[in-house]
Amino acid sequence: MVNLTARIHWPTREIKPISEFGNTKLFCLAFPWLFPGGIGDIKESRLYELDVSDWAQNLLYYQDGRFDSDKLWCVFTLNYIYRRRNYNQSQWFVKEFTGNNLLSIEQLHNMIQDGDLSFIDKLMYFGKIFLLINN
Repeated sequence: MVNLTARIHWPTREIKPISEFGNTKLFCLAFPWLFPGGIGDIKESRLYELDVSDWAQNLLYYQDGRFDSDKLWCVFTLNYIYRRRNYNQSQWFVKEFTGNNLLSIEQLHNMIQDGDLSFIDKLMYFGKIFLLINN
């Protein structure tokens, strides 16, 4: 006789933190009560790319209201969305304003100490443009 009962193992705690930039289903591991069976994470393979904000908004309107009522998920997800936006905008800044001339922290520190504030000037200019666009 074959046992057809499926078991879902509770996530384990690891010493090394999980990188959110990998393919790990971070939300399924952090909130197993919201994603039974480990299905529905933002890292799920899909036919088309889904923006994290659209994914989160879809889940907020889920029929049983479990995502809307879980305050920890709401805070974590909002933080995740803002960190993604900041990361993407910083990548754009680095590519557009510095070109292929990527500087290490030590090089940047030495430039500033020597009185070369060109990188800071570019950063300030980007910040002003960003504020104008978003206001």
